[in-house]
Amino acid sequence: MASASGHPRPSGLRLFQVDAFTRSAFGGNPAAVCFLPPPIHKEQEDGRTWSISAGVMKAIAGEMALSETAFLSPANLDESFESADRFCLRWFTPTREVDLCGHATMAAVAALTRAGNASKSFSFNTLSGELTAEICDDGQIELVLPCNEPSKVPQGAGAQVCVEEIAAVCLGSTESLSKVRDVSISARAKKLLIEMDSARFSRDDLENLLVPSSSSLLAVNQEALLPDLEVRGVMICLLGTGDPYDFVSRYFAPWNGIAEDAVTGAAHSVLAPYFAEKLQRTQLRARQCSPRGGDLDLVVEWASKKVRIRGHATVVLEGQLFL
Repeated sequence: MASASGHPRPSGLRLFQVDAFTRSAFGGNPAAVCFLPPPIHKEQEDGRTWSISAGVMKAIAGEMALSETAFLSPANLDESFESADRFCLRWFTPTREVDLCGHATMAAVAALTRAGNASKSFSFNTLSGELTAEICDDGQIELVLPCNEPSKVPQGAGAQVCVEEIAAVCLGSTESLSKVRDVSISARAKKLLIEMDSARFSRDDLENLLVPSSSSLLAVNQEALLPDLEVRGVMICLLGTGDPYDFVSRYFAPWNGIAEDAVTGAAHSVLAPYFAEKLQRTQLRARQCSPRGGDLDLVVEWASKKVRIRGHATVVLEGQLFL
């Protein structure tokens, strides 16, 4: 096909937008998925071969202006997107590459199915190791993510002050700190978990929280936590009633260029083991209470240190990206 100028139109990259953790469009968490062809001029990064550079991937993620964009390429270069079940996968926010993203992985599975791939099980080579996903009989997509169990914030005035500053910004005032029940941190996931006292802080209070100032959070000095700990995302959460949710949460990550992430699989790799231990149960149902919102079914496997996360995903856009 020729362009308006008469020159041949360049072939584009297949691009999808998928709403993850929702049965219908315009809910859950949107992610872009970009199919990358086998490399011609090879870009070698971390032992993986890609057809475009990390800089271009970040530029595409910025253009998409979503919390994450997934970049996908068959692990076996002789296979196609329609036939392969093993892929290399990377995730970028508009500002940086991230080690783990659940909803964009779910989006990748939905995009592959939309593209005609009939596989029911997939594996992905990522910065967090090999991740697997399965399409269930009820149409849900089940991800298997690492279990990022949190631990107590280290003792020490500097660390405590840092955490209190972050919590006060997220909650809107220092007065609200009295309603905090517990604080934990996952060193591997770089996520801070702030559990509120459900007797004094309700789900309505959680949903009515204003999105915290990104500049205020970025201005908090984390030197007291370094080098072993670093916060790149904050979860505000509380116990649910169990009808139907065992816990509810919101997630803020301006350190990754995301003021608020709508529904976050990676955050639940921290939340699930925390509440599983608290409730002495391994099967949980959760709700992320962002304005878009989404539901997650969770299973914590202590023996294998994995978290199974289930949800629906809906493809809302399919097209081509021209570079």
